[in-house]
Amino acid sequence: MKFNLSSFLRLLPLARMKFIRTLKVTGALLLVGALGTACAATQGVSVPGSIPPKTVAIPSGSQIGTGIVPMSCQLPILGNTTFIVSGTGAVTTALGPNQQFYLTDVRGSLEVPSAFMSLASLVGATTVSASVTTLNIDATNATPAVLNAAATPITITNIPVVNNQSETVTAPPNGSLNIGPFTAGTSGLASLSIGNVAVTITLLNSSGATVLFPLTITCSAPSPTVVLVGLTINSSLPSTPPSEITGVNATAFTVPVGYVEGSLNAPLSCNVSGIGTVTLNGTLTAELPAYLPAGQPFYFQDASGSLVIPKFDIDYLILENPTAVAMKGSITDLELNSVNATPANFNVASPALPIATTPISGSQGATIDIPSSGTLQVGPLTASTSGYTTITWGTSGGSIELLDAQGNQVGPTINVSCAPPVGPITVLDEPITTGAIPQVSSVSPTSGPVAGGTQITITGSGFTGAVAVNIGNGQATYVINSDTQITATVPAGDGDGVNNITVLGPNGPSVLGSNATYTYTG
Repeated sequence: MKFNLSSFLRLLPLARMKFIRTLKVTGALLLVGALGTACAATQGVSVPGSIPPKTVAIPSGSQIGTGIVPMSCQLPILGNTTFIVSGTGAVTTALGPNQQFYLTDVRGSLEVPSAFMSLASLVGATTVSASVTTLNIDATNATPAVLNAAATPITITNIPVVNNQSETVTAPPNGSLNIGPFTAGTSGLASLSIGNVAVTITLLNSSGATVLFPLTITCSAPSPTVVLVGLTINSSLPSTPPSEITGVNATAFTVPVGYVEGSLNAPLSCNVSGIGTVTLNGTLTAELPAYLPAGQPFYFQDASGSLVIPKFDIDYLILENPTAVAMKGSITDLELNSVNATPANFNVASPALPIATTPISGSQGATIDIPSSGTLQVGPLTASTSGYTTITWGTSGGSIELLDAQGNQVGPTINVSCAPPVGPITVLDEPITTGAIPQVSSVSPTSGPVAGGTQITITGSGFTGAVAVNIGNGQATYVINSDTQITATVPAGDGDGVNNITVLGPNGPSVLGSNATYTYTG
């Protein structure tokens, strides 16, 4: 979960624009295609298509996200084995000094590999029970430094054993966890990351008797570090009460392995011509890699957002312009600021993002979707050589025209200028990895049916040790033939269209490119 949005908002080069269409159905966050034209400045590219903006309704001042990452675990007999772990939850967007805070609505899953299930079947097991006894969340610039979310063990029973078939186990099996409290430091950035995990597995036969003896699986904290969230500590914010986000049913986004997706909602102090200073709620959503290879480009993918205008401001506009029944306009400023990455500042809304004609009426708020259809891809940005890359939400703004029933403008154009949300709000805080990453040079064949099942050959380099092959948001089954070749079976798609292919290595995923795509056809 990063958004910071884990987990925010998944393009635009400083010197080149890439148009990449994605037809994956994922959750809201924050963040495939043909090469576009050259452009002079970094900007946001609207990706037309059938996907609506993926704005998620969450409380102001909160964020949600999902991350799916590999973990290296030690199993009896099998030794070192890679498990795929996912987690979803909610948290605040910024903190006051020494403020307590929680991760809430936390749910996760663990994909038990087929090799383990085959071994269990071989010794006569028909079901498995599991007890998670260690689920560490590691804190930086916050206390405690380590908090075990499974101090009260999490028990999952009746997991079916099917020979040569992996099984995804949900934890907790019912409901969700609230993890905390943590106490923030006095300044800087407080961050939480995934720590060590331990699970005791019991194999059971058809009579319910234990087979062999309980087996302990131990998983080391992911390396590179997987940051769940980074939170700015701001002295202008109150230190009390504790921040515990409630009433959020955190959406579990569908993301590729090695990626995070999240959505955050922040109050914006905006100057609106003709009204004055008002508070609007802005939401950002996107998908991005869980770690950033040094010197390599990365992108915010499937990015979208929204701006909510309160009903009393709509009432005022209608009072001043009684014939107004709709509005349209454009977003011309949506700044993101980066540290330890280039460019240092970029405007996602350059060129301007049009605001579609939106009906308005008295006593009702209005929601402006960004973009008006499809999603945005933002990048590439380039990570520095070491440390962490941090991206914060900057200024935003645009203009609005009120329209009458015939579509004619009524009244003057309304200009909106919003200051950065108080924090600043961290959209991204991720480690820079320094090892080599896989490179994909070609894929064959490059298309196949939505039902999946097509076998493809991926050619490139650095494939030794790969832990996942993603096609869009789906995980392919694969065989590493050599350091330069992988054979993969395409998973079912979620609609026609072009999808990115990424190979995830120990230091991060391969870089997106037009030579690493697969098209689902009807």
